[in-house]
Amino acid sequence: GVPEAVNTFFKQPLALVPEIEAALQPKARPAELQAQLTQVGSPGVPRPLWLVIAASVPTALFWYGAGYKLLVEEELFAYEVNQLGGARGFGGPGTMGPFVLLFAFGALAALLGLGPIWSSLAFVWIFYTQYLLYTRVNELYESEGMEPPLHVWWLVFPGFNLVVGLRQVHFLAKYWAVKRGEAPLTDPVVDFFP
Repeated sequence: GVPEAVNTFFKQPLALVPEIEAALQPKARPAELQAQLTQVGSPGVPRPLWLVIAASVPTALFWYGAGYKLLVEEELFAYEVNQLGGARGFGGPGTMGPFVLLFAFGALAALLGLGPIWSSLAFVWIFYTQYLLYTRVNELYESEGMEPPLHVWWLVFPGFNLVVGLRQVHFLAKYWAVKRGEAPLTDPVVDFFP
């Protein structure tokens, strides 16, 4: 389908960097710090909210995009392909590739006086993929007979979009811990958010 084609297209250039290509191959890994920060797990690696914040803030959110978002999208992609026979999201490269490309075109277009449309499309794309991510996390919970934990519509309200994003990190980590047969995550940062 389209998600698989988009992911494959944007994954091909990564073959030029063997370390990145290897990191994006799902593998059974313990949920140790190195795996949480750099590896695609099968099933997904639980990444506690405190760790995502600790890695994202000092890097001005670079790790969130180039690390967390890339890894969790690829984990969900692989899980959906294996469990459902097809992906509902675009995978790590298929999510971040179009965003980076559209953002870069936006910067180039602005330099050439062609307007900000490309950068705007980059943000439309990333919001769309966030919507897909939140919906998919809710569907994972529903498939296990649990209440969906995220209010997807919060995505459109400034402030609430941050809260639902933080909740997504926590609940996806909690889901992967259960799937791996690990103890549920305790994360003191989560208690600050509704």
